[in-house]
Amino acid sequence: MAVIMAMTLPAIQSVRESARMTYCRSNLAQLGEAFHAYHQMHGSLPSGSVDTRSPVEANPDRFAWGWALQLLPQLGEQNRAAALDPALGVFTPANSVVLDSPPAYMICPSSNSQTRIGYAGCHNDQLAPIQVENNGLLTLNSHVRHEDLIDGLHQSLLLGEAVDVDDADRPGRGHHRVRL
Repeated sequence: MAVIMAMTLPAIQSVRESARMTYCRSNLAQLGEAFHAYHQMHGSLPSGSVDTRSPVEANPDRFAWGWALQLLPQLGEQNRAAALDPALGVFTPANSVVLDSPPAYMICPSSNSQTRIGYAGCHNDQLAPIQVENNGLLTLNSHVRHEDLIDGLHQSLLLGEAVDVDDADRPGRGHHRVRL
């Protein structure tokens, strides 16, 4: 009996991870469609973050209005978007009620990250704070249009699975991505 259990347990774990990967890819596809809808409506991709100072910091006195909040209407989250006060920063108590319970599609089931959002926008080609000088699609106060992508939509990395900073350089982490 123990031998049979030892043989079936890895197979069950493999099936579970495969299901989580499928769910994660579905989330990324939904987010990719929301980015396209945002671009169609506004003429550019949302900024990686909107703030008056660089780099972006997670402090209550900072605005730090990220791409995920800007996409809420395109994701069918009009009520959630309406509950946010756009005059206040993301980390203020008035907005934390909405942010403390993110929609299920914003959390990747394969992620071990403890962040509220399981996906990260690509704002640079290496680990760095979000700022104007970054060279990715979702930088600070950016307004990137599809026409600005010299390598084309399918060659531009937009989102990936969020990983802890300590895990970012480990092989195999952040393997779920979406291209425009």
